[in-house]
Amino acid sequence: MRHLLLLQRRPKRTIMKKPIALALAAAGLALAFPISAWFLGLRLETNLEEQYRLLDNYPNIKLSQRNFQRGIFSSTETLTLEISSFNELISKYESARNKESHIEPMPPKPLSLTLQTHYQHGPFPGFSSLAAATSESELVLDSEQRQALKQLFGDKKPLQIHGIYNFDGSGTATLDSPSFKHQSPDNERDKGLQLVWQGLRIVSSHTAQRRQFSFTAEIPGLEVGDNDGNRFEITGLKMTANEQRLFDDDPLFHTGSIRFSLDQIDFHDYQTRGDEKNLAFTLQQLVFESSMPVSGDFIDVIGKAGVLALKFNGQEFGPAHYDFSLRHLHARSAAKLYRAMINSRPPLGKPAPENADGNPLQALAKLREPILELLKFGPEI
Repeated sequence: MRHLLLLQRRPKRTIMKKPIALALAAAGLALAFPISAWFLGLRLETNLEEQYRLLDNYPNIKLSQRNFQRGIFSSTETLTLEISSFNELISKYESARNKESHIEPMPPKPLSLTLQTHYQHGPFPGFSSLAAATSESELVLDSEQRQALKQLFGDKKPLQIHGIYNFDGSGTATLDSPSFKHQSPDNERDKGLQLVWQGLRIVSSHTAQRRQFSFTAEIPGLEVGDNDGNRFEITGLKMTANEQRLFDDDPLFHTGSIRFSLDQIDFHDYQTRGDEKNLAFTLQQLVFESSMPVSGDFIDVIGKAGVLALKFNGQEFGPAHYDFSLRHLHARSAAKLYRAMINSRPPLGKPAPENADGNPLQALAKLREPILELLKFGPEI
């Protein structure tokens, strides 16, 4: 009888242990989730810092400000980039205008872009996917900028970027800019300027440590016209690239392929100025391709350009194509030349150095040594 009682008690102990085990497992999972989210957020911050350090290699891009606030399940980052390439174009344009009007040109200022990004940490960011993190970025605008862009985009955000960061360090990003139509008032200056923008999309992806990357950029169309019939229109612009870093110790030099294509360009100018005639041309199916295959210590640079047809003031030309190649280029020497070309430009915010003897070739002095080194290996044109 005693043995029977013992046998009857054992199942009760097993039944009592099951709720405790389930509770402990649930507590473990509840504790593991915030810990893993915090760890992935820490790794995300470290990876971003490594990414921004690459900007030190480009003299015309500067990370002027960055604020990263990391939480357990999410983080927020605000950063400001200063870009001088656009600044140089704007400065040259304003200098030309001011020269005609005898106005003292203003000192050039770099183009400043501020982005705010909200990150959701993994392993289940926003409980909508399985990833190390996801991100949503948009431009930070002041009241004047918002008012100006509202005339074009309305209540739509002018720029949005969605990113996915995978557990292995790779990732993807999608940039979108919405379409809009804008009609300026008909006056003596604008003459009823009409602007049609069909949007922009850029999709990019990269492997761990950004050793390989690819992207596709598409602009379906852009049209600018006025009430006088003047018109400029671009349709079907697309660009793709697939590249990889050739040397682990040089983050700037990449090999791979690039393709640029354009369905059509139309330009019509019906304003007659003195003896000048009306101008009209149409360019169809413009394509440019380049590739950089690697063979041992050497690379080739192969380019192809072509156009289906060109109509200029009623006359038709085409089709036409042009192929060129640079072969047997020593890869290390080519990488040195590329870096020298980047470093030959003045740093952001600093003017170009004046040549004492007025010789423009003096600015190319930094390229002399890598060019001579490249020529030693017998490149072929």
